Amino acid sequence: MHASPDPGLSTFSIRLDDASPIVTDLAASTASGSIEVASGAHALHLLGVASVETGEAPEVMVTDITLAEGAHPIVLVYGEPSAEPPLVVSVLDEDASGTGTRARLVHGLVGVGAVDVCVGTSPIATGLAPGAISQSTPMTEGSIAIALHAANDTACHGRALGVAHVTLVAGTSYVVALSGRNARRGHLTGSIVVCSEGASATCENLTIGAR
Repeated sequence: MHASPDPGLSTFSIRLDDASPIVTDLAASTASGSIEVASGAHALHLLGVASVETGEAPEVMVTDITLAEGAHPIVLVYGEPSAEPPLVVSVLDEDASGTGTRARLVHGLVGVGAVDVCVGTSPIATGLAPGAISQSTPMTEGSIAIALHAANDTACHGRALGVAHVTLVAGTSYVVALSGRNARRGHLTGSIVVCSEGASATCENLTIGAR
């Protein structure tokens, strides 16, 4: 799941240990399909955009991960090098917190302080700090508008930052990654990347628009 807004990381590839890449040229604000890999400990190599001259992709970072046998984790890349939040590779294990419609929210907006994530005036996550991943929280199924506000003492009443419209399926668990950056006049440019969890996971990229 590519949720980094870094313009220098318009695509990335991933390889585990010294094997061939398991993901190649994954575009920003998208996600690959489910990939079968060996369980256990691995060195995950994040590779940047391949050179036109040589075809070789530079190594952006390497991190150690552990994949449980039989699990369906989401490998999430968000943030930006030398920014806040920094570039992060996070392995999110499946959410087993219940059977209702629910989501974990990821604050990957670069140069944006803490945010309230809301549906109307109802908070989903409050004071979500840059780089933070919320606990699983109940969501309303069907078509909803996810609104972003600057964190405020009164939840969902801070400065409006943007909104995205999404349709959620009942009984499904999601990872919702906020990906973008500050633009002029405090508005955001970017998207919300929404991925369902499980073996048949699907993802969509939803543009953040003005309220």
